Amino acid sequence: MRVKILLFALTSVWSLAGKCQQEYQTFGKFKFVEAITFPVNYTPGPAQHLSHADSLLLSLTYEDDDTLYTGLFTIPTGVAKPEPQQLPIPPLEGYPQFLQATMAGNASLIVMTVNRFGGWIINDMAMTRRDGTAAYTTPVLLQNLNDPAESDAYPFLSADGERLYFLQNERLMVAKAQADGSGFEEAKAVQFEGAMEMLILSIWMDKKEKTMWMVADNRIYKSTRKRRDAAFSLPAIFTTEFESFPFISGLSFNKKQTDMYLYYSDDEPVILHYQIK
Repeated sequence: MRVKILLFALTSVWSLAGKCQQEYQTFGKFKFVEAITFPVNYTPGPAQHLSHADSLLLSLTYEDDDTLYTGLFTIPTGVAKPEPQQLPIPPLEGYPQFLQATMAGNASLIVMTVNRFGGWIINDMAMTRRDGTAAYTTPVLLQNLNDPAESDAYPFLSADGERLYFLQNERLMVAKAQADGSGFEEAKAVQFEGAMEMLILSIWMDKKEKTMWMVADNRIYKSTRKRRDAAFSLPAIFTTEFESFPFISGLSFNKKQTDMYLYYSDDEPVILHYQIK
């Protein structure tokens, strides 16, 4: 299969989900606002709200015959007709698909989930940096973090790009950036106050990295700590209102933590937008 970077105008093809909007309504902490979706054959990955801008970062893939087109985009939030902006990132040879991604606050560093099989099984992570212009370097695999036998996915970069949190086979890990900026040091398990047995699918943290939201079994949990070097409290249920959904992951909040964006997958994946009541 050939792989190409996705290069085309998307402004006119983004629309609200064609499904009945009632299917996304919940009864709990959140009020449903909208569902962002794409035409047939365009598949979004989980989005992440940026820490430095009112925008979402996400991947889009499109398959046509034997060619898989893939790319990372930013989409402004809070506007009626968002115009997605593609990030100039070269393809990674042997990995046909960019999946969920995370960006440091100055937009100079991106870490993304990639997959050599064009799916979500046995994922790896790669990083790319600004090359001194608006473009990015060819992604490089984070070999010292990726476990070839496990899935490494759902990365989350701290706002300053100095810490990378990610899930390794649903166990939360953290790695510090190397001093020369070439990658990250050996990853360690994130510590909790007590025995942590819950398998985590994805996470999002506030800018100070003291409050964390987690998705596990279609439930959203919340955990806190007093200092960045302290252990997190054991996760407490934040809401169960999405428990009946087919699949959710990739949650993130805007800077004020009033709006939440959630990846939903059934027949067609969509990005759901909610507001806290």
